[in-house]
Amino acid sequence: MNDQTDSNEKIGTKYGGTRMRNWVVGGLAMVLIIAVAAVMAWRSYVSYTKEGSLDDPIVIEMKPGGVKRSAAIDYYEMIRSDYESDGYDLNDPDLLTEIKTAALIDLAQRRIADIKIEEMKLNALTDEDRANAQRDAQAEFDGAVEMYAPFFQNEEGTLTDDELRAEVLKYFEEQQITLEGVTQYYLSETPTQRLLESIYKDVIVTDEETEAAFQSRAQEHKELYGGDVPNYEIEREYYGVDVLYTPPGYRGVRHILLAPDGELQSRLEALDEELYTLKGELIELQYPQDFATGDGSANLNSTHVDDTPATPEPDQEAINAKAALIEAKTAELELAREGILPSVEPIIAEIQEKLEAGESFSSLIEQYGSDPGMEEEPAKSGGYPVHAQSVLYDEAFQQGAMALESIGDVSEPILSSFGVHILEYTRDVPEGFAELTDARREEFSGEALAEKRNAAIDAQFDIWMSDYGVVIHPDLL
Repeated sequence: MNDQTDSNEKIGTKYGGTRMRNWVVGGLAMVLIIAVAAVMAWRSYVSYTKEGSLDDPIVIEMKPGGVKRSAAIDYYEMIRSDYESDGYDLNDPDLLTEIKTAALIDLAQRRIADIKIEEMKLNALTDEDRANAQRDAQAEFDGAVEMYAPFFQNEEGTLTDDELRAEVLKYFEEQQITLEGVTQYYLSETPTQRLLESIYKDVIVTDEETEAAFQSRAQEHKELYGGDVPNYEIEREYYGVDVLYTPPGYRGVRHILLAPDGELQSRLEALDEELYTLKGELIELQYPQDFATGDGSANLNSTHVDDTPATPEPDQEAINAKAALIEAKTAELELAREGILPSVEPIIAEIQEKLEAGESFSSLIEQYGSDPGMEEEPAKSGGYPVHAQSVLYDEAFQQGAMALESIGDVSEPILSSFGVHILEYTRDVPEGFAELTDARREEFSGEALAEKRNAAIDAQFDIWMSDYGVVIHPDLL
């Protein structure tokens, strides 16, 4: 049995990781709403018998009755399809064996859970259970609607919240996903949750275990991001990861951003838009086969070979003409940008005069700056964290920031894509690990508790799998 259950763990966080990962303690993930119909149906896949046949062999041997191939195949196909939609290579025989193993172990464990629920008389549902199921299902359903709504917005962005909700509900109806179905799912899982709670009811997490979990994650982040500033910034800024380690070499930089005057700004935006359109048109000319009209697709299915149009060839003359237009428009844009600095020279002179008179940089940001990011902490006091390898900033801004030699230094005016910057080097950002704040302590305590609970569940099911003599045969699936 150990060899078989170890095989399941190879699949990792999908169906293995912890072997009861399908029954993770502490609530259901929102994404489960999309699979409610499939998950609800698992019991209908399985019937139990003590005898198989050559055409329909037993794939799970266990007391009091095993599971035949015909009863398990649909459940396996459901999991297999899930992997396929996630892009896994299902031509890999080792992966298929692992998926089969995971499916059979999961079915065996669910069968054991049903037996234990009957033995422990955990099936009875109370009015409170029904009320809780309705509450949780409503929250799950509403959350899923909110999550899906942006995908149904039209190109003009004009659909209202009510119209978007209607579109999502229509899609859910097509997928046979209903609030009633989600409620029934919660109700059906109530006895299982009671069983799991009976297993982990005495599990606790100490302060020391919470701190150890935090330190372990922080060390992982140091190894991941210590030498990879671009990845550190992308994970933190674009994916919202709470990175627990700051690489060396960062400095804080505040700036006074002087945007062009309204007329020049409008012209720059118009030129940018024209250039963007021209570049798109150039791509269409360079790759005409990727932008062919739908008329060709009908001809491609024609039974007459003569009706099928040849693959369109790029028109080199048109490409050259478009490239020339792009070059001219780029030069026009660069020339317009050269007007930014003169347009704000009187303001620059005022700022420099006030700096020489001892006025604080903070005060000047408030008076002249147009970057809203400078109005919020921690950037308001400490500046943006800038590194020589940063990927978040305009190149001119970054180079100007790193050229400042000492804390307190202020730059000459720097022209970037956003306007004119006057930079101040505010501090050196210390390398090292983040603080274990109360919010992080609560987060890591919860994670550690979930892991310990799942470990307790795994250990108990290992015992039960042995008690019920479970033997699985993935090679027969």
